[in-house]
Amino acid sequence: MHATIEEEAVADEEGTDDRENIFVQKKEGGVVDRNWVLLDSQSTIDQVSNPAMLTNIRKAKNPSKIHCNAGSTCSVLEGNFGSITVKHSPYGIANVLLLNGAKKIHRVTYDSEDCGGVFQVHTKGGIVEFKPSARGLHYHDVSDANSNIELMLVNTVRENFEGYSRHEIERAKEARRIQGMIANPTEREFAGMVREQLLTNCPVTI
Repeated sequence: MHATIEEEAVADEEGTDDRENIFVQKKEGGVVDRNWVLLDSQSTIDQVSNPAMLTNIRKAKNPSKIHCNAGSTCSVLEGNFGSITVKHSPYGIANVLLLNGAKKIHRVTYDSEDCGGVFQVHTKGGIVEFKPSARGLHYHDVSDANSNIELMLVNTVRENFEGYSRHEIERAKEARRIQGMIANPTEREFAGMVREQLLTNCPVTI
């Protein structure tokens, strides 16, 4: 029987970044809804605790010690939240995206008189809103049928394509496809396999 990623990812704190903080992890009436994504201005790390929101959950290259008002934990997992790589803490109580990170990619506005105070993330495809909860946490509910949070996650991929030829983009996609076929090794492991020609008839290069 094989252990799960969570079971294998023992919290080895050597080499961790202990400067990361999540201040938002306070109980919202006892619990923060697992379908909420919080937009937080005081946190210094993106973290998603709900695994249903993530793809390609894996051991993090650089584990991080995360401090919050509930104490400190060592996050040794990461996953893909759309096109964003985030820390994954299975036992965390909140899904948190950085306001500082969002504003580097999209225009973000705040109106204190709109619905009690709403953050609006302006993407090319439309506006993603983070409304205040009763306790003042700004959230977006991904379980809502009208949720469009993918707009602020997908655009980063499109922007990453700028400046590259169609051929280069297709080669990059092929590399990711092959990486997935061989059980998603880390970037370093995958690069080593390609460099040492350990993959038969591998069509991609370093």
